[in-house]
Amino acid sequence: MWEWNYIYGVILIKDFNKTFEVIESLKKDKEYPFINTNMFNFGETEIPYCYDDVILTFGATYKNFGYDKSEWKIFILKIEHILRRIDFKSAQFHASGVFDDVTLYWYSISDTSDEINKNYHTSEYDLIKTNEWYFGYGERNLHFPRLKTKDYMKLDLVYPVDYKKDIVREFENRI
Repeated sequence: MWEWNYIYGVILIKDFNKTFEVIESLKKDKEYPFINTNMFNFGETEIPYCYDDVILTFGATYKNFGYDKSEWKIFILKIEHILRRIDFKSAQFHASGVFDDVTLYWYSISDTSDEINKNYHTSEYDLIKTNEWYFGYGERNLHFPRLKTKDYMKLDLVYPVDYKKDIVREFENRI
């Protein structure tokens, strides 16, 4: 039986120094699914090699990730804890493996246009609005959260995720 799962993603960041401090503070995560400092990589920040946005990438492999819904909840909560601490525009994470392919998407409320604010719930966007960001599934443009395809998988979870457990609290307390 296959056991592997890949999760990779990108976050468009506004403040490199603040984001760098947050990512460096992660160190080693001891609770599955792990999110460690070394799973992130900053793109080029020096002009002219970097134009407009600095990107932060993420990459990890997990064993048997996704069968248990609590693993999805913990992963989402850990990523959202990081997003709360950095100044970001948007984030997109792709998870693929034996369970299926899922794309998770966050778009900062502070960067939204009137059109998105009025139409976030329509099939063109299909986003869930929170006080901090818009959340959705499916592959999207990082600058404009329109869906690229209507054919995507959603997790069978209630969003926003509410999962108060020691491993999430320990992660939040560490950074």
